[in-house]
Amino acid sequence: MKASIRNTFAIAAILLLIIMLTACSNSSSEPAAEAPVAAAPTQTPEPPTDTPEPPSPTPEPTDTPEPPTDTPEPTDTPEPPTDTPEPTDTPEPTDTPTPEDTPTPAPPTASPTPESSPVDEHLALGAQYYDQDEYDKAIVEFEEVVRLDPNLAVVYAYLGYSYALGPEQFDKAIEALETYVRLSPNAEDKAEVEGDIQLMREALASQQDTQFDIPAGMALFVFKNYSGEVWDVDIGPYFLQVPANPPDREYTYTTIPIEPGTYTWQAHSPGGGYYITDSNGNQGFEFTVAAGQTYGTQCCR
Repeated sequence: MKASIRNTFAIAAILLLIIMLTACSNSSSEPAAEAPVAAAPTQTPEPPTDTPEPPSPTPEPTDTPEPPTDTPEPTDTPEPPTDTPEPTDTPEPTDTPTPEDTPTPAPPTASPTPESSPVDEHLALGAQYYDQDEYDKAIVEFEEVVRLDPNLAVVYAYLGYSYALGPEQFDKAIEALETYVRLSPNAEDKAEVEGDIQLMREALASQQDTQFDIPAGMALFVFKNYSGEVWDVDIGPYFLQVPANPPDREYTYTTIPIEPGTYTWQAHSPGGGYYITDSNGNQGFEFTVAAGQTYGTQCCR
């Protein structure tokens, strides 16, 4: 009986299969109808529980290797060497030489400086020559001062005595000293200067009485001798011998015409064996004369 029931189920299954195949065949031959719009599912389908697991050999995130435990921590950063020079070891600025410590060469006497004017420079240089008895050089400097500042009184005093003591040009000396007195009427040495002016006037009158003859186009060199020595005088290419002054005279003099120009003269005593020198021991004296001028000097008053 069990066998017949199984056969009956088998037959029924075969028939059902034939019916289904027939229905499928009929539905494929008919045109396809529009598919109805599927309604949105009210519930989100759960993922299948039988989703295959990833292969076990794949490393899990928890298996990521940890950083080595011996990695240096920030606290292990090496400290700078303790023997590094501290800023306090740097030389202090006070050790640097200051302008006061550095020797500064003094500017030349004749060079202009920011603190002095050209007038001051020429006046100082002229006074230096005056103190060294280099009157001709002093005259050049003082004349330049007069040109730059004609109202500076003191330069006329220097200039006047330079003309008197050097070339004995008493006319120029008197003119300069009178200008000094006019520009400084309250000067303490006014009386003394006026007395010197008078003496120069007398000396100038004495010279005019001599009536030196100066050849045309020439200058004249005059040497007055107040000493008892004979002097041999060299004036550039010229030579002049001055006899000793006799006891009954104040002085003797000798002259020689020379070409206009600049010369250096020196006087030697053949008997005494010495030279005329200034206070600094200089034996040569420079001067300049123009045509018609007289240059006068003397020894040894």
